Amino acid sequence: MAYQDKLWNNYKSEGEKRIGTYLQERKINFSYERPVAVVDSGKQKLWYPDFFLDNYHVLIEYLGMNGNQESAKINDYKRGVYRANRFDVIEVYPTDFKGDWQHKIDSGIRNTLERRVRDYASKPRYGGASHSSAKTYRHVKPYRQTSFKF
Repeated sequence: MAYQDKLWNNYKSEGEKRIGTYLQERKINFSYERPVAVVDSGKQKLWYPDFFLDNYHVLIEYLGMNGNQESAKINDYKRGVYRANRFDVIEVYPTDFKGDWQHKIDSGIRNTLERRVRDYASKPRYGGASHSSAKTYRHVKPYRQTSFKF
């Protein structure tokens, strides 16, 4: 069964439709089930996460089949593969729709971007050239903390 939003996009579930509609309302560019390359058990494979946020390089997975042991094992496995491949993933569950699930997506994006800035700022920067005339750039002052608002 296909779930269609007001822009005629088709989704596999009502939860995915709600997420897609919210992303559209927030004007967040995304691709639905865009293939991403992962290394899984030593082999390169294509996986199709539910949402790929184009401008943020963040994935959103709607884990709608929760509640039984088999789906929990699958979700744990996917989580581990994504983590090993250094993907940032926001997980949304059916129970999240009972609360402020939009905030979960917004804060997930914001926290990911803030962490990336901290990680980048904490790495020392040195000039890579071996020429004596090359300038060496050093990270002297801490990078100003930025709060992302979108």
